[in-house]
Amino acid sequence: AIGLIAGLVTAWHERFNPKLVGVFAGLSAVAVLQATSSIMGYVSIRKARADPENFDKHLRRHKWWMITLWTSCLGPAFFRVPQLFGAAAGSPLMFLGLIATVVWPWLAMRAHEKRSVL
Repeated sequence: AIGLIAGLVTAWHERFNPKLVGVFAGLSAVAVLQATSSIMGYVSIRKARADPENFDKHLRRHKWWMITLWTSCLGPAFFRVPQLFGAAAGSPLMFLGLIATVVWPWLAMRAHEKRSVL
């Protein structure tokens, strides 16, 4: 939570630039997803330990949240992909990175459950 708050203050106050509002919005969305994933992953594993009868259900949720955390940490890299194809550094195309950040956990979890490649 401290990292999330510090990051938001840095982006929206300390280093604010009106030309980069889209960048700050995308990074803020990813930061909130990271914090949510961390908290929910922790809660899920605690529930798994406390409720042995539903251990597998809670463990699956924990895996989901940890895959989502990993993917959200890749979000800033996904934002840069349009630049590889010539888009400017604050281009609205950066938001395509949010699509990958949202879709990738579903694909990764499916592959994990099938024990296969995506």
